[in-house]
Amino acid sequence: NIHLSRMRSILRKLKSDKVYNVVKKKEKEEIKSVIQCINEYDFSLLNGYEILNLIFLNTKEALVSLIQRNNNDNKLQMNKLNDFMELNQLLKHLEELKQQKIKIVENAKAKHNNEKLIVSVTVKSYNIVKYLTYFFKFIGYEIKTEVMLASDFGIPQNRHRFMILGIKKDYVKNGPVKMPEKIKSEKLPFTVYDAIKDLETIASTKDVADNKIPYSIDSQKTEMQHYFRSTVKGDLIYNHINTDSKPLSRQRFEALKQSGGKNFHSLSKELKEISYTDGSRTQNTVYLRVNYHEPSPTVINVRKSMWQHPEKAEALSIREAARLQSFKDDYVFIGTKDKQYQQVGNAVPPLLARAVAEQMLYILGDKPIKKITDEFNF
Repeated sequence: NIHLSRMRSILRKLKSDKVYNVVKKKEKEEIKSVIQCINEYDFSLLNGYEILNLIFLNTKEALVSLIQRNNNDNKLQMNKLNDFMELNQLLKHLEELKQQKIKIVENAKAKHNNEKLIVSVTVKSYNIVKYLTYFFKFIGYEIKTEVMLASDFGIPQNRHRFMILGIKKDYVKNGPVKMPEKIKSEKLPFTVYDAIKDLETIASTKDVADNKIPYSIDSQKTEMQHYFRSTVKGDLIYNHINTDSKPLSRQRFEALKQSGGKNFHSLSKELKEISYTDGSRTQNTVYLRVNYHEPSPTVINVRKSMWQHPEKAEALSIREAARLQSFKDDYVFIGTKDKQYQQVGNAVPPLLARAVAEQMLYILGDKPIKKITDEFNF
């Protein structure tokens, strides 16, 4: 800790415009102590990790230069010492992960070609965010983390997702690295109506093998519906399939439709108690009836949660759920009915991913062929 404190002090002084060399006796002795620790380290333990050897060597060279008073480039010495400090931060967080019994697996490929140490981590903890931030900074990335709201980018859904964006420093053309700014438009947010109204009059199928049915509507499509159909060839709709609900579920759907209810908690006591011992503990997303006039809540496996159409006494179809995620209609899901619903619920909304990709291209000094703002004339 004394050594790290001294190193931080040195870095602060190197940030000054004045060329820094060590003059004070106490400071010189502490730095000599750091150098001695490096000299006493058994570097055979780092055999194969050339980059770690290089960091220690550069640190020693920088410190020797300072105590011998022959430093004439603060920035050069600061860069060398920054690598050492970032390595210590990385090791600190690795130790924290080990203490929490988190599995850390070494990537053997990192031992070759002067690559920096790479590990993979399996964890269900927010601490991994700190680890990843320090780790990617250590291997030369500029990092930005942020919670993004899907409806800010044209997705008809209030879905919050934590994102980490990293760009290798050498490739940053338009910095600093940051997440895309939300789209400012009076058209936003898009609603459930914008996304699925045109499918209301098209009867869904219950059979997963019957994956395509005729698509035709007489009314004017919304801007979002035009987007969904823009790359579809022919007059077909895929994955407009929903679950063959049991009589009790259909009864609940009808009751919610007639009463204008929002979810399971809007049902009568009798309809709640048939299959739920304690209905008060049921989540608000169970039997959720989506609202045409709002973005939907976070789309999950809507079959398991028995989400309901805004106007009809039936479950949402796979295609309707996919549109709420912003999948175009030409993206065809395959597998069993439940697997298709699960694929939709697990996905990152394509328009959200596209917004991040557009921002990455900008930072790299490039641009997309067509932007989200061009798709919808924002």
